[in-house]
Amino acid sequence: MKYRILYKNFALEYFLRYFIVFMLIFIFGTAPDSKAEKSGPSSVAIIVSLKIRPYFDALEGLKKAPFKQAGFKLTVFFLDDYKGKSREILLKSLENGKFSQFIAIGPEAMRFIWNEAPVREDLRAFTMVLHPENVIEKNMDSFCGIPLDIPFQKQVEIIKELAPGIKSIGILYGQKSNREFVEKAGKIAADYGIGIVSLKAQTRSDIPVVLSSNWGKIDSLFLIPDRVIISESLVKYIIKESILNKVPAIGYNRFFYESGAAIAFVLNYHDIGEKTGRLVLDRLSRGLCPKALPVFKAWVNMRVARTLNMEITGKPVRGAKEGP
Repeated sequence: MKYRILYKNFALEYFLRYFIVFMLIFIFGTAPDSKAEKSGPSSVAIIVSLKIRPYFDALEGLKKAPFKQAGFKLTVFFLDDYKGKSREILLKSLENGKFSQFIAIGPEAMRFIWNEAPVREDLRAFTMVLHPENVIEKNMDSFCGIPLDIPFQKQVEIIKELAPGIKSIGILYGQKSNREFVEKAGKIAADYGIGIVSLKAQTRSDIPVVLSSNWGKIDSLFLIPDRVIISESLVKYIIKESILNKVPAIGYNRFFYESGAAIAFVLNYHDIGEKTGRLVLDRLSRGLCPKALPVFKAWVNMRVARTLNMEITGKPVRGAKEGP
């Protein structure tokens, strides 16, 4: 009897001990793996349009944003590595990657993310895109990203502060799509006491005639991105003619500055990338994506300004500096 009781007590103790161990394994056995999975970094996909220097600069800037500190890792895809049927591989990678956000660098990548990839609208972001509303032909009010467009009002403000003697600006363009821009520019500039002269050239061969008949009507020449007008050789010709006619040219990147433009609005692609990264991180943490301007400076070519006897204000102007 005594041994039977001892046996029952031992069996009960044995059962309880292993029952408790079993329950602990059942309840917590997968916990370490779950925890590791949960603590692992989420991924943000970056799709780059082309392997060109401006996009590489923007990509390096993106990497400077504190994604790692926030628990996100970046996965980069170059769109030009996936051509033809291999595009399906990219689509599958994006679909199976469980990415928290998708960032398009450049217009081709933006078009791909918005029109081809199976991505929710609230997960899309873009950067390094000029006139993004024209790329996907949709209203951009609710979209998250940083365009390359510098608002004309901001440019006029800087021009007015830098060169108060400018009273009329000729805008050279050829594309039909830029006619609306020129019309809007006229209304904006009028608020600053500046008149806009529309210089439309339907073909490149029209440019010399259009310019020669309007040099006396303008005291500055504003060059905008336009497929009809822009080529490196043509830009150099136009700026050379502007200097010969004592009319300062105003351009929109470093090439214009180096070609002799008196003022050039130069974008900082690296800082645009970093700013985009911080914008996306803010969206991930707070769900907000306010509109943002690209990072730029107005460079003044003092050598050209002196040659043209151009009045340049001596006071510091925010967003402007003398070029290198």
